Amino acid sequence: MLDCLVYSSTTQRANETENDVGDLEARLSALEEAMAKMGNPGHLSSREYVSLRDYIEAKLVAMQHAWDLASRTINDELERIRGQLRDLQTFKDTVGGKASTSDLTRSYIISGAGLLIAFVSLVVSLLDKT
Repeated sequence: MLDCLVYSSTTQRANETENDVGDLEARLSALEEAMAKMGNPGHLSSREYVSLRDYIEAKLVAMQHAWDLASRTINDELERIRGQLRDLQTFKDTVGGKASTSDLTRSYIISGAGLLIAFVSLVVSLLDKT
């Protein structure tokens, strides 16, 4: 259950980040189209236009690297949590097995005592008849 919740939350965050990158790429494309249509209304020199484009592309690359890093980190964290869940399940099974062993021992003692009482009762009953 916890694994499913963590995976769902992780997937949702990854999708949001991917959507943000897609939105930024769409904005960059729209900005380039608008600047091309307007014919440089802000009177940006070609050097300034190129540096703005480089800045936006650098931001896109940085976001992609951040998304990749977050994805790897989240996957590592999921694997760690899965390992802990496996360890807890193993511990639970071990503790359950020990409880079963002690219950079995207790039942052997009780049945042994019952057999002993039955044997004593049989001997007393035979001695009374003679």
